[in-house]
Amino acid sequence: MAIHASIILDSGYLSGSYDRFTHDFRDVGYFQCAENCGNVRVYADGTEIAHPRLELGTGNRIIEVVHKSPLDSRRTGITDSPQLMSSLLAMSMLYPGETAAADWDRFDYRIRFYSGRFRPSMVKPRRFKEHRLGTGSSNPAVRNDVGTIAHDIVVDYYLECGDVLTIEANGNKIWSSESAGSNCRKLDIEFLADDSTALKFFCERLEQNKDCYWIPNQGNPPPAIGP
Repeated sequence: MAIHASIILDSGYLSGSYDRFTHDFRDVGYFQCAENCGNVRVYADGTEIAHPRLELGTGNRIIEVVHKSPLDSRRTGITDSPQLMSSLLAMSMLYPGETAAADWDRFDYRIRFYSGRFRPSMVKPRRFKEHRLGTGSSNPAVRNDVGTIAHDIVVDYYLECGDVLTIEANGNKIWSSESAGSNCRKLDIEFLADDSTALKFFCERLEQNKDCYWIPNQGNPPPAIGP
């Protein structure tokens, strides 16, 4: 039976729409979380798989997600859901009429995809607040309501019998779907982005230095339990 595997990106910076005639991959820029937070969590049929903390690296390291066939060949082909691009935050929504391009060399690492179906997730309204990087001060009173945007991106795979999904760096396998066992039918691989990455994603990665930046206002309430 096939395994449905989903990679959930908690944040990230996409290299734009996929064009198979120009590139055979899509990069997503990412930053490592703080030391007290893991970078990746893996769930097999709803139960977390214990594994060592995955140090994904710094210095714009390439982290490859590879869907392999039983013959160990790499499967290719990226597709986007019809809602993906219209659901993503465009930097022009924060800086209309300005250039707000990313400096790709500033990312800790790039997640490189050769296949998978990209779709938006957690699509809801979001507000941004003004932040001065030089002083480290934020002003929630100065706000920018960007409307309804995706807060996560999900990349779906269907692993047929003998297929394997791996995470690799420099040609070395650092995680494999084989660790979930032969009875697994649903895999969720979460690439996390904690609060420590917010300034990196929305200030430090930009090519152009600015006096003021827009950063996401905190306030995504987590689930809770009580008496």
